[in-house]
Amino acid sequence: MSRTSYVRSTFDLASSGYDRSPLEFFRAGAVRLVEFAAVRRGDNVLDVATGTGWVALAAAAKVGPQGRVVGIDLSPRMIARARKKVKQLRLSNVVFRVEDAQRISHAADTFDKVLAAQAIFFMPKPLDALREWCRVLKPGGSIAISSWGKAAFRPMEKMLFELFERYGIHLRPKSEPSFETIKECRGYLHKAGLRNIISSVVELGYALPNAETWWTIVCNTALRGNLRRLGPKDRSRFRRDHLKEIESLRGRDGIQLPMPAIFSTGQKTCRLD
Repeated sequence: MSRTSYVRSTFDLASSGYDRSPLEFFRAGAVRLVEFAAVRRGDNVLDVATGTGWVALAAAAKVGPQGRVVGIDLSPRMIARARKKVKQLRLSNVVFRVEDAQRISHAADTFDKVLAAQAIFFMPKPLDALREWCRVLKPGGSIAISSWGKAAFRPMEKMLFELFERYGIHLRPKSEPSFETIKECRGYLHKAGLRNIISSVVELGYALPNAETWWTIVCNTALRGNLRRLGPKDRSRFRRDHLKEIESLRGRDGIQLPMPAIFSTGQKTCRLD
């Protein structure tokens, strides 16, 4: 299975619970990204890998009726949930489309802002993706991305992956680059031709009340991808074994979930031919 197909199927699976508690960090991070990008009234905005639309909806509130937001995602099920939100909110300035973020259908110099929340590290060729986003960006416009810092989901994620290996599930190598440092994020924005680059780190983490809450996160994010490789009996045993390990992390204030988010933005200072 190609990386693109893997990402699409993983997020199709995760879509039904993507907006559930305790995944508030997605919504909080979306609001922060829109603020960091300085989205303004009347802007034309592209939200790449929109998921269920949190960034697009936050941007729509900023651009107002004079502006327009387009959200794209590989996952049809994610897009279906995003469209349901738009219908419920009766918004007319935002649309969602199933589309590959590396082959955008819009013409060059279309958008004032291109936003991508926790998406760049899923791109098979992130530099090519950034250059494609630059193509559809107007001169003077900017790209703003967010990614997770090295401490995000730790040590729970490490414990999860080690247990997969013990169960004979050999994981895909971690994507390179990982965009886990400011230096890496800034470097790729610069390579893509962007200038006036600014980065910031914001902690979005909080305490989980118990191990079951962590399991909800596993089942409704990209971490879910490898669970389908376990049979029903193994999956039940795996869950029990993993939750026992996670519960050992609980202190007086619960289980601390660190979620440092790196926000980076850069400007297209001229037309890129």
